Amino acid sequence: MKDIIDPIEWHRCLADETRFQLLLLLYWSKELCVCDFTELVEQVQPKVSRHLALLRERGVVNDRRQGRWVYYRLADELPAWAWGVLVASAQARPDLERRLIERENTLTGTIRCI
Repeated sequence: MKDIIDPIEWHRCLADETRFQLLLLLYWSKELCVCDFTELVEQVQPKVSRHLALLRERGVVNDRRQGRWVYYRLADELPAWAWGVLVASAQARPDLERRLIERENTLTGTIRCI
């Protein structure tokens, strides 16, 4: 993991719609499993995993293993300026937050990690 997140790399991470949604989901939900992401952004697991791997390589997210599952969260090392961009981005997309939260609520109680 990089110690310092480059502003250009940070903005490249946000420039992709799937990565943007993944980061906002982590901002709102704190920690999610890959299977949660696939359901919430309606993308296939390999694509989501590829995006999460890129974010991990750039030092934007951290992961942890629990049994067979891998859970992701925003990196503790995110600089204040990156948090500011993420917060402003989240506030600018209340429509996305509502849609993702509604979808998450419909999935609550379902077994997704099999």
